[in-house]
Formats: sequence, structure tokens, C-alpha cells
Amino acid sequence: MNAKERRDFRRAARVAMRRAVREGTMTRLQRGRMFLKMRSNDVVEEMADVCLAQAIECKVLEASDAGGGDVNWVGIGENIDWEKLAEFIMTILPMFL
Repeated sequence: MNAKERRDFRRAARVAMRRAVREGTMTRLQRGRMFLKMRSNDVVEEMADVCLAQAIECKVLEASDAGGGDVNWVGIGENIDWEKLAEFIMTILPMFL
């Protein structure tokens, strides 16, 4: 994963987490902890791999598109069911906290 992909993923994750806080599915404290964890490139890459697999499973992204690399994380957010995303974030959150 190159620097641009990590930056794009961080941006998309920030948007998703802010939305989850607004909707009450994530606390501000949890969001802050995630922001701190996401300073590590290794954690961001691990999270991106998990999210990529989930995006393919939910049919938000085609496997052929994901295989080519350079996933448009920010653009994916336009097509996501935000309730499902919030549920997904809450299921993977304990892995990273």
C-alpha cells in the first residue's frame, strides 16, 4: 500500500467515524483512540485489508477492481449503506483498541 492509498483510507475512515459518532454508534473516546491508532502505517494497512475484504463481501467493490490496487476509499463512501458501515466498524473496533 503506497502513501496515497494510506492517506485516502485515513480520510475515508475519519469521515465514517465522524458519522458514526453523530449517529451515536461510536463514542468520541473510541473515535479518538482510533485516530491515535491510525497514526501507524501498519495499523492502517491492516484495517484497509479488513475493510477491503468487507467491501467486496458487501458488493460495494468488485474483486477485480480491488485486485488492481489504488482503491478509491473516499469514493466508496458515496455508495455505502451507512448503517451497515457503522455496524461493521463496531464489530472490528475491538480488534484495534
